[in-house]
Amino acid sequence: MSTQGHDPYRILGVSPGVSDGELRTAYRHLVQIHHPDHNNNSVESTRRFEEIERAYAEIRGQRERLLVGDREAPASADPDLDVRLGDLERQVRDAHASRERAKRAAREAAAETTSRPSDEELGYVTTDDSLGKILADARAELADRLGETDQHPVGKRVSDLLDELAAKLGDKSR
Repeated sequence: MSTQGHDPYRILGVSPGVSDGELRTAYRHLVQIHHPDHNNNSVESTRRFEEIERAYAEIRGQRERLLVGDREAPASADPDLDVRLGDLERQVRDAHASRERAKRAAREAAAETTSRPSDEELGYVTTDDSLGKILADARAELADRLGETDQHPVGKRVSDLLDELAAKLGDKSR
């Protein structure tokens, strides 16, 4: 049976201004009463159940179309929006492509350049055996302070240790 000739609000027993919550409550109440499983699969009960289902679906469809129509109205209020969005998307694509070209050019330029000579190669600094020089200076200063280091046992031992350390460092630097 078609519900097109019938008022879906009258079928559900509600007024057209009813809230969504009240509509759902009325629908659920009628479905529980007229569900075929609760009425031993009676033909009248099945017909009424289907009529309730169609009426509820029709009302929900109408309300959803109204909501969707309301949401679309502000978008159509600005006719230039699509043009501006298109321009913005094009600008983003162009900027992305530009960035990729710049990255590629930077990689190529970095690959083509030769490495810069070090400061030592340019003669700005020398990396000689600085620790060996420090130890030699310490030994010489100790010798000056103690006079004859060979005669004093502590001075002799320190001098021997410094000589041994300087010799080891000298072998490693060669």
